[in-house]
Parts: sequence; structure tokens; C-alpha cells
Amino acid sequence: MEKAVHATDWLIVVAMAMMALIAITRYAYAQRFHAFLTDPGSNSYLEQHLNLSQRGKDAFTLLMELFFYPAASLLIVMWIKLFSGTSIHASDWILWLEVTLALALFFVVNNFLISLFAYLFNVVPAFASYSFQKMTYRQWALLFPMALGFVSVFAEVASRELLFTSLALFVVLYLYGLFRSVTKHFSAMNLNMMHFMLYLCALEIAPILIVFKWL
Repeated sequence: MEKAVHATDWLIVVAMAMMALIAITRYAYAQRFHAFLTDPGSNSYLEQHLNLSQRGKDAFTLLMELFFYPAASLLIVMWIKLFSGTSIHASDWILWLEVTLALALFFVVNNFLISLFAYLFNVVPAFASYSFQKMTYRQWALLFPMALGFVSVFAEVASRELLFTSLALFVVLYLYGLFRSVTKHFSAMNLNMMHFMLYLCALEIAPILIVFKWL
């Protein structure tokens, strides 16, 4: 992916804003950030922070969500340009904004459908814990690919390789987090295999395939 320096000012501004947000979060919640990086799927992490999140008092999770949507959208725009073989242009900030809004809407709808599924099958507590852990892993999985994305923004060297690596890394980490979340909560969900496979295919696997087809 070739980049024209004069056309990527918006890209640099967004990347610097995301780096500043992570730095602020790291400074304000140092212990939580360390636990988040080392093992976000541990029982202690889940038990300690799930109730805060459910009561709307988890500022750390809110900050990480504020980071996730624009940062993930930035990577998606870079991946789109990489696979299409086109350069990033000054007007692509509009595409970034559209992707950010679409991504936020996607997860709002996805979370609503998951909540509806949990309510219909009377497994709300188990799915609340599962959704929180899955969201935590989603945020965690983005940090490492986003670091490579930042390098590709500020360095011209091997940007294609960095972006391919960032995409592969995100897919591996996201699937790892999804697998751990599912295996940890499967018994508590109290669903038969047919209902669970229906949920997994409709609300977990299908959205990923749709996103990859779109890319």
C-alpha cells in the first residue's frame, strides 16, 4: 500500500489521538491496565470488574471502548486500502468515520441480539459474564495489531508486511479470546448443543465472515 505523505495528515492525527487515549488510560488505571494486558480472561479479573461494568461505573472499560471503535476503524481502512491496492487519500477520513459509525452500530445490534437470545433462553447471568469477557478480549486483541498499525502509519518501511501481520494477529487473538470465553461459560449457559450452535453460527461466526467478505 503506497501512501502519499500530504494525504495522510488525518491518519496521523487519529493515530496520535488513539495513542494519547491509551497513555491516559494507562496512567489513570495503572494496575487495571496491567491486569488487562497480562490475563483479561482470569476469574479474578472477571469477578472484580463485571459488577462495575453492569452498574455503568467501569470507566476503564468505557475508555477502552472509546479507543476500540476509532482505532479498529483505522486499521480496517488501512486493510481495505491494502487489499484494494490503492493509496490512502486526504478524503479517506470520511471512509474512516463511516466505518467507525458502522462498527459501533454493528456491535450495538450484536449485543442487543445476544441479550435477546439470553433472555429467551433464560440464561441472562451467564451471558452477561460471557459478553463482558468477550468484549474484554476484543479490546485486548486490538492493542497488539494496533501497535503494528501505528508503526505503519509513521514508517514507510515494510508497511504491507506490517499490515498483513496486524490482520493475522488480530484474527488469531480474537479467535483465542472467543474460544476461551465460550469454553469458560458453556456449562453455565445451560444450552443444548443445537441451540448453542445456532447462537455461535448466527451471532459469532456469521458476522466475522460478513466483515471479511466486505474487506
